[in-house]
Amino acid sequence: MTAALSLLGPVGFPWYACWVLPFLAVRPVMPLPWLTALLPLYELRFVFEDAGCPDIFFHWIVAAQFAPVWLGLACLGWGRWRRGPA
Repeated sequence: MTAALSLLGPVGFPWYACWVLPFLAVRPVMPLPWLTALLPLYELRFVFEDAGCPDIFFHWIVAAQFAPVWLGLACLGWGRWRRGPA
């Protein structure tokens, strides 16, 4: 539930992932730890803003940060759906 709130929220600040980490220690869901590895990409926002091209960050870096997690969760959900009810 915490991961869903973090991923579906209108903003994607890296410190919101801190709420997910304690739950991953108890019940790991594989694509979610990838987010912790990709969170440092958020710091590139300041580099691109200083360079005068923040659009690169918002169009490409944000996608590179969240797309692998969403794709991994979609694949995980697809696999569970294909297996059917347990």
